[in-house]
Amino acid sequence: MITATPPDDDELIGAQLATLQRKRDQAERERGRLLDAYQAALLDLNELMRRTAALTARRDQLVAEHAQLTARRAELASENRLRCALAGFAERVLASLDELDFDGRQRLLRMVVEKVRVTGWRVEIHLKIPLTDDDPPTPREPQPPKPGPGPSSDMGLRSGDGRSKATATA
Repeated sequence: MITATPPDDDELIGAQLATLQRKRDQAERERGRLLDAYQAALLDLNELMRRTAALTARRDQLVAEHAQLTARRAELASENRLRCALAGFAERVLASLDELDFDGRQRLLRMVVEKVRVTGWRVEIHLKIPLTDDDPPTPREPQPPKPGPGPSSDMGLRSGDGRSKATATA
């Protein structure tokens, strides 16, 4: 039994874009034929203007539809890339989740949990999923703060390294 797979959205939009392009080309050929008929004195100027205005309106509509479909195609491509990246991340996590020790699971949680907001009985957990093509970055462990530069030496009272400084000003 042969089953036909339905075409994806990109193929459908591609076919619609090709159809629109053919219609635009046909309208341009029709415009050329109208000009030829006018030059051969088969049409008067008023008839040429009326038909040309109708053709222009139809062409503008086709151009607008083409722009909308092109934008929709770009949106679909972006959504598909996002969906694939998210699926890839989920597969990598699922494949290694059983092998992670406590520290590894904790690092994973720190990597994906952006913030937790608790308001009364309501808890909101905001996630961030790394969706780069590379392996997800390993989160850094918090480092103790580095000591500051020490007391100010702007007034020439002390040096920055804590030693006294003898300076004479005239």
